[in-house]
Amino acid sequence: MPLTLAALALLVPLSLALALLHAPPIWVFAAAAAAIIPLGAWIRRATEQVAERAGPAIGGLLNVTFGNAAEFILALFVLRSGSIGVVKATITGSIIGNSLLGLGLAILAGSIGRAKQTFKRDRAGLLASLLILSVIALLLPAMFDYAERGLVGTAREHQLDERLSVGVAIVLILVYAGNLFYTLVTHRDVFASTEEEGHPTWSLGKALAVLGVATAAVAVEAELVSGALEPTAEQLGLSLFFLGVIVLPLVGNAAEYASALYFARQDRMGLVMTSLRRQRDCARRRDDVVRRRNAGGGLCAARARVFLCNISLIVVLMGCISGSSAGGTLMAHRIAGTLLVLLSGLFPGQWFIPGIPTVDKTPVSLVKGIAIPGAPLASTDLLWADETTKRMYFADRSNSAIDIIDAENDSFVGRVTGYIGAVGANGAGPNGVLVTPEGKLWAGDGNSLVQVADLKLSPPRIIQSISTGGVNRADELAYDPDDHLILIGNDRDPVPYATVINADTFRVVGTIPFREGTGLEQPVWNHELHRFFINVPTARGAELAVVDPKTLAVTAAYPVGSSCGGTGLAQGPFQRLLVACSFPFIVNAVNGSIISNVTQVGSGDEVWYNAGDGQFYVTSTDSSGATVLGVIDGQTGTWRQNVAAPGARNVAALASNNHIFTVVRSPAAGVTDTTLCTRFGMRDTGCVGVFTH
Repeated sequence: MPLTLAALALLVPLSLALALLHAPPIWVFAAAAAAIIPLGAWIRRATEQVAERAGPAIGGLLNVTFGNAAEFILALFVLRSGSIGVVKATITGSIIGNSLLGLGLAILAGSIGRAKQTFKRDRAGLLASLLILSVIALLLPAMFDYAERGLVGTAREHQLDERLSVGVAIVLILVYAGNLFYTLVTHRDVFASTEEEGHPTWSLGKALAVLGVATAAVAVEAELVSGALEPTAEQLGLSLFFLGVIVLPLVGNAAEYASALYFARQDRMGLVMTSLRRQRDCARRRDDVVRRRNAGGGLCAARARVFLCNISLIVVLMGCISGSSAGGTLMAHRIAGTLLVLLSGLFPGQWFIPGIPTVDKTPVSLVKGIAIPGAPLASTDLLWADETTKRMYFADRSNSAIDIIDAENDSFVGRVTGYIGAVGANGAGPNGVLVTPEGKLWAGDGNSLVQVADLKLSPPRIIQSISTGGVNRADELAYDPDDHLILIGNDRDPVPYATVINADTFRVVGTIPFREGTGLEQPVWNHELHRFFINVPTARGAELAVVDPKTLAVTAAYPVGSSCGGTGLAQGPFQRLLVACSFPFIVNAVNGSIISNVTQVGSGDEVWYNAGDGQFYVTSTDSSGATVLGVIDGQTGTWRQNVAAPGARNVAALASNNHIFTVVRSPAAGVTDTTLCTRFGMRDTGCVGVFTH
C-alpha cells in the first residue's frame, strides 16, 4: 500500500478521537469523511486482489459488487439516520459526478502529451448501449410522474409512481444480470480486456482480512458522518442537499476518481470506462434500495434532470467512438473531457430536484384579509389546505360549518353545514379537518362523530356520519393514503383513544387506547415509514406515539418535552417532525431524537409544513407576548422570522403559490378589536389572514 494512502488511514483513529472528545461536529464530519477516502481505496484494492485469484467471471462480479462498498455503506447509514432526501441527492450526485466529472477528468488527464488514446470499439459500444437503456429507464418514471400529477383527483398517485419505479428497477436489474452473463460467460473472449491488469501480490487471507477490516471501519466512519451531517450543514450555512449532491458523492468516489486518472495517464482507457461504468451501476443499485425504503414518486421527478446529464455523455462518447476503432484525436479528447467537466459544474444547485425542498428565504408578510359571511368568527378550530382542489377549509363552529376558501384567488366561496357548532352537550364541532384525494372532506364533530362530506356535489354536503363509539367530541385526524385509513382521536373521553376508519367503506376498523394520555392532539401520516405519529400529552409531558396501521399497535413512544403538553404536529423533509409543546421542537421521526428547540416563538394548536417554500409555520406569541406567525426553516430546523399577526390562530399553506392562511377570531363582546382584520376594514367579525413571500 502506498505510503500516502497509509498516512491518510491515520484519519480513522483521529476521527474516533474527535468523536469521543466531543469535538465540534464540523471537525468530526471532516475527519470521518476524509477517512472514508483511503478506506475506500483499501476496499477496492483488496477486492481486486481477490478478484484476480477468482477468475474473470467471479472476479468481475466481485469488482462490481464491492467496488463501491464505501459509498454504499455511507448511503445506508445516512438513510438509517432519517435523511432520506440526502440519500436521494447523493445518488443523483454520484450519477452526475461519475458520468461527467470523473470521465471528463480522466479524458483530459489521458490526452495530455498524446496524439490519441485507444480503446476497444466493442466495449465502448456495449457501454453506450447500456447507458441508453439506463437513460430510458430513468426517464420513464419521471415522464409518468409529471403526466400523472396533471390529472386532477388522481387517487394513490404516489403508489402508482412507486409501482412503476419498482417495475423499472426490476427490469434494470435483469438487464444488468444479462450483461454480466453476456460479457463474463458467453462472450468472455470478445470483451476480455487487452490491457494488462496486473497479478495478485497479496495472499487470499490477507486480501479477505483487509476487506473485512476496511469495510467495518467504513461503517464506523459512516456512522460519524451521518451523525454530524445536520450540525455541519447548519454551521457552514449550507443545505443538507448540497452536502448530499456534492460532498458525499465526492467522498465516496474519490478512490475511484483517483484510479480513473491513474489508468488514463497510462493510456488504459478501457479500464477507465469499466471503472466508471461500475460506479454508475452501483449508484443505480442504491437507487433501488432507496426506492424500496422511500416509497413514492419524489425520486422519479429527479430522473428527468439526470437524463440531461446522461444524454450529454452519450453524445460526447458516441462522437468519440464514431471516429475510429483506435479512439479519437487529441483535440477530440480534450474537447470531450472539457465538456464533461464543465457540464458537471452546471448541476450543483438545488433547483433541479423536485421533492428535495428549497427554502424560500425571502421575508413573509401579511397581504390580505378575507371577509367571512354569517356570524362573527367567535369559535373556530383547525385549517386544511388542499393541493388538488386549490381550496383552504377551516372549522367554523360559530356558523356550524366548514368554510371553503379559494386559495388561489384568496376569496370565500362557500361552506358545508350540518355540524354541531360551538355549543354541544358532548363537545363542539367541527374540529379537525382534512380532504382525501377522492374529494371527501372529513371532520371531527361533537357527540363522538366523524362527518364525511362530498366536495364533488353541488353544493358540497355531508353524506356520512360515523360514530367512534365514545361520548365526547371526535377531534383531530390524519389520513393514510396507502391503505385508505383515517385515524382520529377522541381527546376528552375518560381514556383518550384513537379510532381507525376505512375511508372506502366508512367502517370502523378498530380503536387504540392511550391510558396514560391526558388528551390526544394532532396526528400525521408518515408515508416513508408507513406509520401514524400522534402528539400525546401525558402527566410526564408530551410524547410522540408511533402507530402501525396494520396491527393498530403503538410501536414506539418518544418523549419530547417534560414540562409541556403537546399540541400541533407537522411532517417536514428529511424525516423531521415539528412538535408543538410550549415551544416548537424539531424531532427525528426515525428514532425520536430532538434535533432542535425553537425558543423565539411559542407553539400553536396547529402547525404546518409548506413544501412550496420548505418552511414550517406556527401561530403563537413571541417573547413580548404579541401574537405572531413564526417561520422555521424546514431543512435546518432553525427559526427564521416572526411576522406580526394580531389575533391569528392556527395555520395552513398552499404549496403551489405559497399563500399562508390563518383564521382570526372576533374579539369578545365589549373588547376593542385590535386584530389584523382591522387593517383591511373588518371589525368585530374575524377574518382569514393571508401571508406570502
